[in-house]
Amino acid sequence: AFDSLVARLDPELEIELDIYWATTAKRDPAEVIRALGGRVTRLHLKDGPADKPESPMTALGEGVVDLRSALRAAAHADWMLVELDACAGEMKEAVRRSAGWLGLG
Repeated sequence: AFDSLVARLDPELEIELDIYWATTAKRDPAEVIRALGGRVTRLHLKDGPADKPESPMTALGEGVVDLRSALRAAAHADWMLVELDACAGEMKEAVRRSAGWLGLG
């Protein structure tokens, strides 16, 4: 469905990709980013089990998402956002650990 949608969009339209949901949909976020090239200008960084929509998320680096490959592929992105829709533990602590994983904390 995602590929079909993107194919119908104006090629000038920028894409904001959520790498967690791409992984949950059994897609490799880095491959999606490379395929879309410079259209991916914003990235949502999340981690967790990426197995079903109701599973709680974790701090970056504590789940199954291949964050490093996605970050390398999206080095051109304008901004990246750490986001946790629902957290397996205390949200503020997971954000703190995520910042540490990114080298920001």
